[in-house]
Amino acid sequence: MGRGRTTTGMVIATLVYLNRIGASGKIVTFSTPFFAVCSIGIPRTNSIGRVFDAGSTVADNLPNSEEAIRRGEYAVIRSLTRVLEGGVEGKRQVDKVIDKCASMQNLREAIANYRNSILQRDALRSSSFGHSSFADWMRARPELYSIIRRLLRRDPMGALGYASLKPSLMKIAESADGRPHEMGVVAALRNGEVLGSQTVLKSDHCPGCQNPSLPERVEGAPNFREVPGFPVYGVANPTIDGILSVIQRIGSSKGGRPIFWHNMREEPVIYINRKPFVLREVERPYKNMLEYTGIDRERVERMEARLKEDILREAERYGGAIMVIHETDDGQIFDAWEHVNSDSVKTPLEVFKYLEADGLPIKYARVPITDGKAPKSSDFDTLAANIASASKDTSFVFNCQMGRGRTTTGTVIACLLKLRIDYGRPIRVLVDDMTREEVDSGSSSGEETGGNAAASPSSVTRVRTGTEQGRAFGIDDILLLWKITRLFENGVECREALDAVIDRCSALQNLRQAVLHYRKVVNQQHVEPRVRRVALNRGAEYLERYFRLIAFAAYLGSEAFDGFCGEGELRMTFKSWLHQRPEVQAIKWSIRLRPGRFFTIPEELRAPQESQHGDAVMEATIKARNGSVLGTGSILKMYFFPGQRTSSHIQIHGAPHVYKVDGYPVYSMATPTIAGAKEMLAYLGAKPKVEGSFAHKVILTDLREEAVVYINGIPFVLRELHKPVDTLKHVGITGPMVEHMEARLKEDIVSEVRQSGGRMLLHREEYNPATNQSSVIGYWENIFADDVKTPAEVLCCPKR
Repeated sequence: MGRGRTTTGMVIATLVYLNRIGASGKIVTFSTPFFAVCSIGIPRTNSIGRVFDAGSTVADNLPNSEEAIRRGEYAVIRSLTRVLEGGVEGKRQVDKVIDKCASMQNLREAIANYRNSILQRDALRSSSFGHSSFADWMRARPELYSIIRRLLRRDPMGALGYASLKPSLMKIAESADGRPHEMGVVAALRNGEVLGSQTVLKSDHCPGCQNPSLPERVEGAPNFREVPGFPVYGVANPTIDGILSVIQRIGSSKGGRPIFWHNMREEPVIYINRKPFVLREVERPYKNMLEYTGIDRERVERMEARLKEDILREAERYGGAIMVIHETDDGQIFDAWEHVNSDSVKTPLEVFKYLEADGLPIKYARVPITDGKAPKSSDFDTLAANIASASKDTSFVFNCQMGRGRTTTGTVIACLLKLRIDYGRPIRVLVDDMTREEVDSGSSSGEETGGNAAASPSSVTRVRTGTEQGRAFGIDDILLLWKITRLFENGVECREALDAVIDRCSALQNLRQAVLHYRKVVNQQHVEPRVRRVALNRGAEYLERYFRLIAFAAYLGSEAFDGFCGEGELRMTFKSWLHQRPEVQAIKWSIRLRPGRFFTIPEELRAPQESQHGDAVMEATIKARNGSVLGTGSILKMYFFPGQRTSSHIQIHGAPHVYKVDGYPVYSMATPTIAGAKEMLAYLGAKPKVEGSFAHKVILTDLREEAVVYINGIPFVLRELHKPVDTLKHVGITGPMVEHMEARLKEDIVSEVRQSGGRMLLHREEYNPATNQSSVIGYWENIFADDVKTPAEVLCCPKR
């Protein structure tokens, strides 16, 4: 029709053309009165555009008017222009081009026309094209995908919505200086790059943010606490005076103990008159704005710098004052004017640069992490590089908004890194010889009070097991965690160290208990579905966070981190280390794609019952297992089960399901016994070479992802006690990694056999024709160490 797509193409082509001539300096004159002044194309600068003066009629600027809808003042567009540097000017240029190309269709007005039909078009794009492609430009700004995904896909009507003023904000006393009386009016008139229309500046300290259970209070720094035994501290977003109080509390001063401060906030923050304020939407003042998901340090700090410029420009309009909002003890919002100047408005980066310039030994790093999300692998690497490069006497402070989720995660990561850097491998937790009373009395962490002594992994396990035995359901009942722990050679010991660190950092939140809390809500049938869905999503986020921490602990316990500690030449980042382990990435995606299967309690665990295997000794044996692969709760199940049969064409005892591809020398079979493997090789003519004889060459490809071991010539596979028939798959795992797991599994079996005097508890599946059901039963078998072989040992040396 030459209408919709054609018009869009015209708009894009015109924008690209203007961008090109903007660099060449050619003058372009437009005949329409809308372009009364000639334009030098689209300037390739970081110009934020001219701020319009407030109109005489406020109604023309309010976004609940039909004209505002025609101008494209939608929620998704406001989010986009706030995040994009030059977003306001970019939208202005795009709107002009749209109007020039509107002979058949005005794309902006089409949105308004289709708005009530719940249809939407793609969001408008910025006009800045560099030498990279548009796809590359978008990939460098993951926060834009967050806006599009959240508003356009998940909530199209929310994206097409406009702000309607609600009289929920309390009026301030009428002023005599001509300033507006209501925040709603001020917000409607705002047109800054970041402090745009329908945005407010809310005090970042809300009533009740201080947790009363914390033993220590630091003025201006809510939720300040120290991790026992480590020079690591957590705090909510502080005032400038609160930062100074924290520095004094840690014992630092000019020329004293260095401090490395990590700000984990993703959302832009600004300090006005020494107090922190955060950007919010006027209709959602209690909620974080979600458009910054994935933003990096450089971009969020540039946003804060632009926010500062917006504040100072707006203050000029209102006689040197800016309107902000505060929250009362009962949750009410009230507005107030703050008198400002260039010295009283600072970004967090400027605050810490000022403190450092004043002689305080403090370094500052911004590591933006989305609230409620797990840190990215690159975030782990940033923290690792910062902590590894710091001097040994450095104290580490972490903050987010409330000092709870992101801060707690940061303190856990820092403690793990300190253990690895200061004491090497394996990672073990120092003996905590401080009593709880000593910790509560505010003793300084200083150097680790436990010296070089370390707690044995078994002691940590006993403490944790003792507290969890009374529960019918615990963190280890999540099969995914069982799998990831045994995937790594040092997985068990590293997870034990991680759990001990999590417990030390749990003054405000225990990351393990958060997973169990949300899982409990998910399984409460009387809870309304909406609440359960929210609990499932949040629980999945905490599960992924705990999962990533387990992987990070295993990374620290490997030689990959040696180079960061000066112990070797290998210096591999966590991101690169994960990239070499696709099976770990596959487990992560399984959490995101199907979280429900990890949060549903199996029916057999919903009610306490006696051992399903009928033998308390067997159950105790299974629970006592502590190998790196054959760990607690795991069993060895015979790899032969009811339903397997020999092929009707090729019958080889001990090699089920043998088939041949017609016309080709290609065969398939299930996992054979050692005798079955020998018979199959003989059938194919692969006999031991004898001088003068001919033998066929056989190439065998093993496609299993799960770990298998041979005991007395029979294959056994690893299973979980409460899910004995479910395969423990490791999607994406490499062949060498599987063989390494099988070698470790053999070591665990041999160790258990020696400890038990030559006996091993094994399991097999039996079929009952009367009930038409199969059951898994345990049995004891006497074996020797030489009777245990991995598939690689069997197939490489079948004559054994």
